[in-house]
Amino acid sequence: MRAFVEEALYRCFGMRIKAMWEVPGGWSAHALVADADAGRYFVKVYDKHRPTVQGWIARMRENMPVVLWLRDNTPLGERMAAPLLTQSGDYKVENADFLALVFPYIEGETLGDAPLTLEQIRQLAQLLAALHGSGFRPGAPVEGISETYVVPFLADIEANLCARDLPEDVRQTLVPHASILMAAVSRLSQGAEGMRLERPACTLCHTDVHGWNLMWDGEALHLIDWEGLMFAPAESDLFAFSDGFFFDYAREDFFQTYAALRPDFTLNPLAMDFYRLRRRVEDIYEFLRGILADGLGKLERQKSLAHLRRECEALAWMEKRG
Repeated sequence: MRAFVEEALYRCFGMRIKAMWEVPGGWSAHALVADADAGRYFVKVYDKHRPTVQGWIARMRENMPVVLWLRDNTPLGERMAAPLLTQSGDYKVENADFLALVFPYIEGETLGDAPLTLEQIRQLAQLLAALHGSGFRPGAPVEGISETYVVPFLADIEANLCARDLPEDVRQTLVPHASILMAAVSRLSQGAEGMRLERPACTLCHTDVHGWNLMWDGEALHLIDWEGLMFAPAESDLFAFSDGFFFDYAREDFFQTYAALRPDFTLNPLAMDFYRLRRRVEDIYEFLRGILADGLGKLERQKSLAHLRRECEALAWMEKRG
């Protein structure tokens, strides 16, 4: 992987790498910092052989041109992490095994699980209001990122819950929550049908707003990891401020700023319920799929099982609350 990155950066960007090291990244990609003759860069590398990564790569081909449009045509600008273009104008470099995106390096800290300060909450509201108010309307080139309310993973979850050949550690994690998960799958299917019938207003949305996708440089907040960009109801971002989710403690302060910037917007309760439930069930599916398909090492498997257990418990808590 490192040899690929070093060769690709020289061939496609004209960068000569002086030093490069791996840093903690997300579950879908490796993360590296590269010191080159032209400065410091952040590189995300996707392994094409991982089944769980292939969908992200396909989605990128649709949404990265829109990410670049947002960077160049909205107040988000440098506050969003958009990939650098190669010398030939492409957003990516790749070979048969890997695909890489190269970003300007942000001098700052990833906020992670740390509570946001009031200033950070206000800046996040400003960023999302700018995104949701961008005025972008999709055409044929980006139909692939428009919300359809199809939830393709429901059948796979049902099949896994009924499977007789699940690994024992997975079975022990899922069985205590099987009835709640089956009920959630049914309710999510009904919610998707309700969304298709209602057809709520859509806008550009990040769809993965949480602390691990936020960086603070001491003065400004940066929203990173735009691979999930979609043309969808704003609630696909705003559910993150509801009970039991990432920023529930910040709801009042966030919406005070957000509402002032988007005074004509009204939350759609049906959409909020749909995206809250979809996120819980989708996270369970992604961790389950990774455990079953990605050939994880012992430590990574243990971590993924712990994440799967926590997501199942969070779903149970949410379903009891109603």
